[in-house]
Amino acid sequence: MDKSKDIMNRPLATKKSQISLKMIMFWSTIALLTLAFLVFVVVKFVEANQEVHQMDDLTNLTADQIFDRQGIYYIYAYSKVGVTEGLAELDKAADLEETILTYLTFVKRNSDANKMYGMIVESYENASCLIEGDVNTSVLNKTTFSGLRIHKDDLPILMRIESGKVAAAFLTESDIREELQTAMNG
Repeated sequence: MDKSKDIMNRPLATKKSQISLKMIMFWSTIALLTLAFLVFVVVKFVEANQEVHQMDDLTNLTADQIFDRQGIYYIYAYSKVGVTEGLAELDKAADLEETILTYLTFVKRNSDANKMYGMIVESYENASCLIEGDVNTSVLNKTTFSGLRIHKDDLPILMRIESGKVAAAFLTESDIREELQTAMNG
């Protein structure tokens, strides 16, 4: 009689160990997926909260890319090495750098904000838009790069592109700051 009880209990013990193995595999998979999800969320959170600390984080466009973006966006036309004799544009750019970096950080944290792209004017592709002498910067309502005329003394400038044309241009430090501050507040 003792042997019969052992035999009757054996399949049950095997079945319990199979269930235990399946349960362990199930809960291990759930734990692994939960851990992977948590790591993903933490990485995205840290990535989204990083501040932009240098102008190298600004995506620079060339002549053929300036008007090919969709929606409303800004083009910050600036010089990296200086294009005028007194290099005043570098001082103006240095004074604006904190404002530009603050706006880039804002864009990084707010996906619905208008993006900003750079345009280095002394690059081979972009240099043809520079003018000097007694003529003024002429960028408003332009729809092609060949129509842009930026006076060297006005650099850096900020242009707001809407529907494939320059809808607004900001030439002074205060105008650029005001436009970007308005964009961040509104």
